[in-house]
Amino acid sequence: MQTGITPEWITYEEAKRLTSLGRTTLWKICSSGDVKTARLGRAIRISRRSLLEYMEHLSQETNEKQEGGDDVGRDEVKKATRN
Repeated sequence: MQTGITPEWITYEEAKRLTSLGRTTLWKICSSGDVKTARLGRAIRISRRSLLEYMEHLSQETNEKQEGGDDVGRDEVKKATRN
């Protein structure tokens, strides 16, 4: 029986599939320092745990705003992807 190994550090392509975000959005999030990354030569790897925690944090903020009756739009993503 073969068991699957889930890598802790993933490529941009794997991160795109995991989050359904585009490469440019992922690049901006990673460049902002909100998600841990590691550079190995020319290759960049993204911490799966850090990325999932970031997405969960955004989800909680969005839910809190919705419960409070605030207008929720793309502002949070824009804020995260600025710079």
